[in-house]
Amino acid sequence: MGSTEELTEPIEIVRELIEAGTTLEALGHHAESIAAYSEVESRFGADSTAEVADLVAIAMLRKGVLLSKLRRREESIAVFEDVVSRFQANDDPRFRIRVATALFHTGIDLAMLNRIQESVSTYDLVIGRYSDDDGFELRVAVARSMLNKGA
Repeated sequence: MGSTEELTEPIEIVRELIEAGTTLEALGHHAESIAAYSEVESRFGADSTAEVADLVAIAMLRKGVLLSKLRRREESIAVFEDVVSRFQANDDPRFRIRVATALFHTGIDLAMLNRIQESVSTYDLVIGRYSDDDGFELRVAVARSMLNKGA
């Protein structure tokens, strides 16, 4: 792939930035990885194209998970909450999966901060919103939320 300056389509640039973030994370360059994911959000967060918006959500989720791995849990929760607030009104299955994923990870971070009741409430949101859904990924999020709630 070429540099982002050579790319013309927003979706190509977003994919390149996400790939860069993933590679940088794998190499242990966490600050640069977070910056790449943040750039996706800042440059393309207002794009209403479903494909670009979905990639923005994915970049935000990856950023949140990385922040969580780095034990920057308050920052991680803020990113996941942003995913939920931005995309929860969209009933497209892709966005339902992204929101469920963000809620699930929020529950994990809340538990790690010993905010157990908030964590359980967050898992209850996943279970309540998505337990009747037929999608495999949403069923996995519900099952994991049930397991974590029980733990």
